[in-house]
Amino acid sequence: MTKKKAVFTTENGSKIEVAENIVAGAVVEAISGIPGLAGLKDGRIDEVMGRLARGKSTKSVTIIPKENEDVDIDVHIVVQFRASVPEISNLIKERVKENVEAITGIRAADVMVHINDVSISES
Repeated sequence: MTKKKAVFTTENGSKIEVAENIVAGAVVEAISGIPGLAGLKDGRIDEVMGRLARGKSTKSVTIIPKENEDVDIDVHIVVQFRASVPEISNLIKERVKENVEAITGIRAADVMVHINDVSISES
């Protein structure tokens, strides 16, 4: 993720740019604590959030700006062994859409959840 920005227009017509790492941070915050979620593609949730807070990129969350000022979001996760993938995916989609819009004002048109690995450890 480079220093790209997601842009949206407010009700009074002014344009606002939001750095993608802010949107990604809202995504990571939204999914923390979901039962059955072991982590993200490139580490534990707290590690990824720390990198984003320092302005570093993550391979776990991709923000795709659309022409109509909405964004699509790809989230790459690791699930715990025997966790319900449909339940985790649906919960991630709901929480991400709500949190991204609440924090940034940007509408997440589509949230795609990609299962990158399964963790068999107890921790």
